[in-house]
Amino acid sequence: MNITAQSFNRIATHTNCVAAAIRDSLRATQFYARDLTGADGSRSALPHTSTALSRLVAVLARQVDRGLTKAANVSVRLIYPKWRALPSPFNDATRAQVLSGIASFDRTLDPEFTSYFFRAARHILATWTDGPTLILEHRIEAVRRDLAFDKAAKEEMTASVAQILVALIKAWPIAKVGEPKKGVKFLDGIDANIPVMAAASLALLLAEEGRPPVEVTEGDFLAIAGLLLAPNLPALKQAVEGNDYQAVTKILESVASHY
Repeated sequence: MNITAQSFNRIATHTNCVAAAIRDSLRATQFYARDLTGADGSRSALPHTSTALSRLVAVLARQVDRGLTKAANVSVRLIYPKWRALPSPFNDATRAQVLSGIASFDRTLDPEFTSYFFRAARHILATWTDGPTLILEHRIEAVRRDLAFDKAAKEEMTASVAQILVALIKAWPIAKVGEPKKGVKFLDGIDANIPVMAAASLALLLAEEGRPPVEVTEGDFLAIAGLLLAPNLPALKQAVEGNDYQAVTKILESVASHY
């Protein structure tokens, strides 16, 4: 690779990082604004008496939240209408492109890897929790770039997915989550990055077997993958903490074999 190409790759890489960081800054702003919309106690089921200051904070927070939501909707509609679409794990090209993000030495690949895991996390958390949630895209992008030169990425698919999963969990892209919905007890007492990223990773493996007999959406399929993993979360947590890639691979293979 000549110097010009190397320079272009560096510029493109930094541009992707800066763009993701800017989007994350806006997401963080909206997350805390949305959190403050209940400063007046309006979201509480208990009797409350709000002060003038708390009501003012709540009103301003709602205005900021609405403004950011409208700006985001307009931007997506004008610039890239498919931005929020979840890349389907049932699509052979999607799985290949997700893995290509870590199986190539080219750091400027179209980040299908980042798109898939970021949007999958959003869909899963929307199913399992009540908002607001905060997922940091630039941390997922950082995982893609850091794994790009790792020789282990050239292993068979399940081992590669296990490597991706450990790296994603340790990057901690899910910074804040809402309260688990009724029936989602496995989120209690565990870092949400573990079940969410594990569900997204497992879905890539399960999708190779094709769609389930009953018609489900991609979002439902991700949530189902998480439920299949639920009994194995303690063992998965221990394996991730010990950087035991073989144990993570065995857990994924075991769950996938019962699909």
